[in-house]
Order: sequence, then structure tokens, then C-alpha cells
Amino acid sequence: MNTQSPNPSGRPGDRLLYRFEARLDPTPVGLVPEGLRLTIGFEGEITGGELAGLGFAGARVWGIDHLLLRTDGVGVVDAPKTIAAGERRLFEHVQAYCLPPAGVALPPLPELLAPDFRWPDLRFPIHGTSTFRTGLPELRDLNRAVARVDGWGNFASRHLVIETRLLAPVEVAASDGRGALAA
Repeated sequence: MNTQSPNPSGRPGDRLLYRFEARLDPTPVGLVPEGLRLTIGFEGEITGGELAGLGFAGARVWGIDHLLLRTDGVGVVDAPKTIAAGERRLFEHVQAYCLPPAGVALPPLPELLAPDFRWPDLRFPIHGTSTFRTGLPELRDLNRAVARVDGWGNFASRHLVIETRLLAPVEVAASDGRGALAA
């Protein structure tokens, strides 16, 4: 898998909550008044970040992105997902934009549905925000957190890389009760 960060930060207090890499499984729904609707299943695992140090290293991450590809080429991401490490689970809801790479214009939306259409082997940048829900006592403060999501998806290789960083200070207790995550 790729180890290059999709958006290295360097800003104080902008710490990596987690990074995950996944496989994409896109299914076109069809043209709708707003653009082209796709459902994109994804499944992968956590490969780094502070959650990895709290027992979520290698945790399964899965969900379905209800993607709307607009006529201007911008994809509107609405992706609820679940992060699971055994019986420990965390829900995250991502809302973002998936943009065409600089200088790339997508063909008209009906052409994307043609049987012979092939996506270019390019990384489409993804930028957005997310919120969380969990019943895990050690992660309870994530229930009031907002995170920044940055990454990329490649529709040709069906590869997705996302990094999630907390935007506001939250403290999440480690299993021993010490504060473990604070933005």
C-alpha cells in the first residue's frame, strides 16, 4: 500500500487520528436530476495514527459512499462508515468533495456509464469533514468532535487512502484512564 501522506500537516495541534487504506467497489446507479449517482462500497484497514496506538491498528473500516458526481465534475461524498477492532466499534460520517485532478476534465456524465468507459489511472483528491458516534467509554469524547478528512481515490485501481485529523480539542481516555488523544 502507499505510505505517502495525502495531506501532510505540520500545523500544531493538527494530529493524525487515523489513516486507512481501502479497496473501492463502485456501482453506478444512474443519471439523476443532480448528476450521476453511484454507490461505492469500500473496505480496508487502519494503517496508522493515534487510534492505531489505542488497539485499532489493522482495524476493519467499511462503509458505502453515496456519491453524487455533478455535471461540473465534482463528486459530493456522503459516506457513513464503521471502524471495528473486534467488539470495539466506532461510527463515522464523512461529508466531502472528491475533485478531478488539476487540469483534468471528465467527459459528459452519460459517457461514464458507457460499457467501454475506463477511468483514468489518477488520484482524485478528497477533502471534507466528519463526525463520530461511539459507546466506547475510552472514545466517548469523539461524540463531540469534528475532524478534517483528506485523501484520494483512484477509480481505475479502486484504491482509497484517507487521513482523519481532529479539528477541535477533545480528550479521549486510554484504557488506563489517561488522556490519549487531544487535538
